[in-house]
Amino acid sequence: MGISSARATIATCEVALPSSTTTPVLPRGTGSQWDATDVNNPNVIYDPVGARYVMNYSGYYNGGTAPGTNVQHAGLAYATSMAGPWTKDANNP
Repeated sequence: MGISSARATIATCEVALPSSTTTPVLPRGTGSQWDATDVNNPNVIYDPVGARYVMNYSGYYNGGTAPGTNVQHAGLAYATSMAGPWTKDANNP
């Protein structure tokens, strides 16, 4: 499915992503992308310099024998609101 909820602590204020079981805020990748099997372990911080939220998350693709498959990788995604839309970094694995 994808990441459907996460929490971010900003100074002393905690903000929660909206929780949804049907529409994840950060979906899995498609096809044989590095995060096509699962995305998980989100950590969100607010970047005051860039005026955006930054999500560090893990993911993997379980579907082959090529190097880099079946291995957990880390990726980044960005949004100007906790509710999204979240955009995956073009430099992710």
